[in-house]
Amino acid sequence: MSENALVVGGVLPVKATKLYRVAYSSNNSGGGWWLSDDAWRALEEAGWNVHWYKNGRWLGALATNAEVKVNAVNMVDAFRQAVEGWREATGANPGAEGCSCCGSPHSFSGETGTHGEEGWEESYLYDEDFRQVTYSDPW
Repeated sequence: MSENALVVGGVLPVKATKLYRVAYSSNNSGGGWWLSDDAWRALEEAGWNVHWYKNGRWLGALATNAEVKVNAVNMVDAFRQAVEGWREATGANPGAEGCSCCGSPHSFSGETGTHGEEGWEESYLYDEDFRQVTYSDPW
């Protein structure tokens, strides 16, 4: 039995879940924002906490960051859930390459824990195949 399994009622194995925070960051790749205003609104409607610019727009964008909390068995599962929800809400391609000088227009990072109580643990960036690629601290 895996370390993430619990025995409920002494009979059924159930995978334990943990709270993960997955953050999305938009990059002005190629001189333009890759999410429309409507896509940001759709993210918010899908349960993402969108970080709106309080004074209107920044370089034309209403927002450039958002986050969502996900219950998952591990970080990879959390990223799959969050990125699929992001893709469904925005209709955008999370693996878009962007331009060669600016890099990817979309990046996702995540942390585990309960913010303010235990503190959030490690924050990593993942590629579109959910492989850890680099350490990052987006907050």
